[in-house]
Amino acid sequence: MNERVKRLSDQAKTLPPEELEELVEELVMCLHDIDPDVEKAWAEEAERRAEAYLRGETPASDAKDVLSKYLKK
Repeated sequence: MNERVKRLSDQAKTLPPEELEELVEELVMCLHDIDPDVEKAWAEEAERRAEAYLRGETPASDAKDVLSKYLKK
């Protein structure tokens, strides 16, 4: 890691968790040219699904069982 990146990393580590999360999201979007509207829609959908699960409205499935359908050789 070069000195500039190290210095930025050290500064980022002093941020409160919410601001650090915001910074990480911004950096990832810069790397992958992600459409903020699409990212926001996916985040809202993930939140909706998590809340439905916590309310008992959506059953959970074991990842191994789900992936086995797609990873069969």
